[in-house]
Amino acid sequence: MGTPWKTSVRNTKTLTVFNGITTGHWSNIFTIALAAFNEFAKPTGIKMVKAGNESSANIVMSLADGTAKFEFLNKHYENSFSGTALHGLTKTLSIDGEIQKAFVFLPERPTVTDFDNKGNMFEKLASPNVMKVIAVHELIHACGLDEMRDHGGDGIFYYPLAYQNGKVYVPERGKNPALMPSVRPDGIITGKIKELW
Repeated sequence: MGTPWKTSVRNTKTLTVFNGITTGHWSNIFTIALAAFNEFAKPTGIKMVKAGNESSANIVMSLADGTAKFEFLNKHYENSFSGTALHGLTKTLSIDGEIQKAFVFLPERPTVTDFDNKGNMFEKLASPNVMKVIAVHELIHACGLDEMRDHGGDGIFYYPLAYQNGKVYVPERGKNPALMPSVRPDGIITGKIKELW
């Protein structure tokens, strides 16, 4: 099971998110990802809104390539992180079993393998739709679902997702085969979120 946010945040049912991505390939994804998360999370009553500044934000979203670095309560943290992978990294920091702050890292240059009309393989930057799925997946982690233990469902929170024809999908046999996006409703995951809030 995941980790609940501190009581003062749970009482508001709102998480504030600072946009640390202002340029580059990801620059338009922040607003799209928040809107997609809010639509996905409607059954939980929880929403995410843009924060005015980094220090007061509940969640800080930024890019990383090689190393994800962050600081909380004067302590520095570093994690290895691929800048080309099709997944992000979310770190939640807790005191007495309650999340105090979360850091979401997205790959600076998410790269996919594709084929031209002659069957030649090549690499290219992921589409905005793929990037949206990566970002929303990480925002679900940031609202309290733990990094590996809580993956599941038949949609955006399944791990690992696969890539095909410019979109991502759930590859496991018996799971939802529809390509994403859109970010589909997933009662298993929204149920887990509700239990934390």
